Amino acid sequence: MKVVSSKQMKCIEQEAVNSGISQDVLMENAGLSIAKTVCSRLNSSHKKSVLSLVGPGNNGGDGLVASRILHKWHIPVVIYLATNSTNCNEKYQQCIDSNIHVINASSDFGQKILHQEILNAGIILDAIFGAGSSQRIDDGLSAILTRINAAKQKSPKAFQILSIDMPSGIDPDDGSISSAALSADVTLALGAPKLGLFRLPGATNIGKLERLQIGIPEHLFDNVPIRLIDKSIVQKHLPARPLHSSKHSFGKILIIAGSPEYMGAARLATLAAYRTGSGLVTLATPRSVYKLLAPTLPEATYQPLPESKSGRINKESIPLIQSIIHRYDAVLIGCGLGFDKSTTGFIKGLICNTNMTLPPTVLDADGLNCIATIPTWWKHVSNPMVLTPHHREMMRLTREDDNFDPLDIASKYSQAWNQTVALKGSISIIAGPKGYCTINAHPNPCLSTAGTGDILAGIITSFLGQQLDPEIAALIGVYIHSKAAEEISNTLGDRGMLAGDLIDQIPKAITAIRGDIGQDIV
Repeated sequence: MKVVSSKQMKCIEQEAVNSGISQDVLMENAGLSIAKTVCSRLNSSHKKSVLSLVGPGNNGGDGLVASRILHKWHIPVVIYLATNSTNCNEKYQQCIDSNIHVINASSDFGQKILHQEILNAGIILDAIFGAGSSQRIDDGLSAILTRINAAKQKSPKAFQILSIDMPSGIDPDDGSISSAALSADVTLALGAPKLGLFRLPGATNIGKLERLQIGIPEHLFDNVPIRLIDKSIVQKHLPARPLHSSKHSFGKILIIAGSPEYMGAARLATLAAYRTGSGLVTLATPRSVYKLLAPTLPEATYQPLPESKSGRINKESIPLIQSIIHRYDAVLIGCGLGFDKSTTGFIKGLICNTNMTLPPTVLDADGLNCIATIPTWWKHVSNPMVLTPHHREMMRLTREDDNFDPLDIASKYSQAWNQTVALKGSISIIAGPKGYCTINAHPNPCLSTAGTGDILAGIITSFLGQQLDPEIAALIGVYIHSKAAEEISNTLGDRGMLAGDLIDQIPKAITAIRGDIGQDIV
């Protein structure tokens, strides 16, 4: 599913019109799709009436068409003109001719009628602004939206808010919000969802996202560089698991991780790689850490490494890594390494070493913090990498201010560095060096706990070892990681999950995603 700016959507709609699909047909299609969705939502409501909030532009026209169709289907509808006028005079007149009750906000003094209609409604259809780029919330409209928000807050289950394209009060491109912006239960994206739905703070107001087809040919979205990750993409790229195979069939992984303070990070990453399907995982870790971890993790093989006085990896480990690196299909560097002069020297000697050829690499956690101290590090790297920073790590890598836009920054620097970036957050961004971005819009507060990032790094590294392209490995890894957490949160709620809880859920999530895809017999 592609994600567009308001300008891109206008251009695509115009292309559709130029191809022979009239604007009126698009609006009628949109109204019909909206009406069908409203009906499906009313089936679960004890109230069967619809209050349509109609604005001045095409979004209001879509709401008028949907209202007319709902009325034709004998569903009680009231239209509330939230602004003084509508540009869709023909659609408005059709509603009048159909004897639909219309209320003009300008004549509703004190909003007494609106108050009563809110009490009567099972669904409030928000058709005020949508993806219009010239939104202006004046005092009158602000009062309307504030009253609806107050009623929703007082009785959250009394009615549902369905917003067409965008909840009113949210900018469709940058996600900024007005103080009176609506919080939708469902946002109905017409044609394609808009960028503002996935940018904070607006992303917190969209509720469930549903895309509605309105008759625009799919090929008109082909050149849009941003998309939403979904199950079909992951299914398409999941590596096959032939019945006749061995541990050598599914990748050999080297994980360089761990320090006395962060032994758990190395353990979690190793287990995650195995649970994702790697055939063999070797953990290269300081000798003192190896002695403690090995009895708890018998499935792994080990490469004990020289260490500094503080028990951390140092550059004396580089020749040893160099002598074994050719055996592996992918490498993960960074989980729990710690950050000091010894680890920085090790990372610099390993990553920026023209005499060493690394396999596809995931760089995580302290691996990122270390390279952030190396000027123009990317000019010294020749192997494909996936960088997995969270917000603070991305700030260190880029020297950007705290309020950077994740989508813009991930795209900009993945191209500048010529590497894949998986920027972690409540909404994660996977950006590739060719300018394409994938959004994983599955925020889950359960993942806000230590160790979940190490697990994600292990998952992505496993897929690299299974011969996936770095960008594909990253987006599949992020999706599976979020789906595993989603299954756990369905039981636990929004808190209390430990990172280790994710480990056993990984293969279950993969199996659920694969669905009815048949086994490959070779």
